[in-house]
Amino acid sequence: PRRHLSEPHPPPRGDPAPHLVVASDRALAGQLERLARSARIVLVAGLPGTGKSLLIHQLAHLAADAGRVIHLLQWDVARPVFEASPAGRRYPMADGVTHAVVRKAVGLWARRALLEWQRRCAAPRHALIGEAPLVGNRLIELARRMDDAAHPCTRASARTRRRPS
Repeated sequence: PRRHLSEPHPPPRGDPAPHLVVASDRALAGQLERLARSARIVLVAGLPGTGKSLLIHQLAHLAADAGRVIHLLQWDVARPVFEASPAGRRYPMADGVTHAVVRKAVGLWARRALLEWQRRCAAPRHALIGEAPLVGNRLIELARRMDDAAHPCTRASARTRRRPS
């Protein structure tokens, strides 16, 4: 399917404090605030159930509060579009597992979409925040070295690796 990364999300209005649970951990909040102010691309990877969605939610709020224009990339949002496409319907989910062809297609699309986003949203006020599970080969193409036009984008986003303590 021909799709773009999410449309920009407008900054929230009002006090962001009720939305932020990371504020209780000063070290984590500080790391996220620095990323929110300056990082162009933040991809959060981790095992299932470790809080990736919560982390990108919190980061998106902080980035919006810093005046950034937020774009999101999430496996659980991108995958159903591919599964519902005419080509994707030939490779249905089985026993709760996404077919390998669909996983590969989403990953390759994400690489191209990342490159397109870099071109369309070159201004530093734009931030791409993504959730890349990697486990089970979900969006693994974002972490793999490939000799394609997207490689500089994925390499640049991999330069800064943070592990909250």
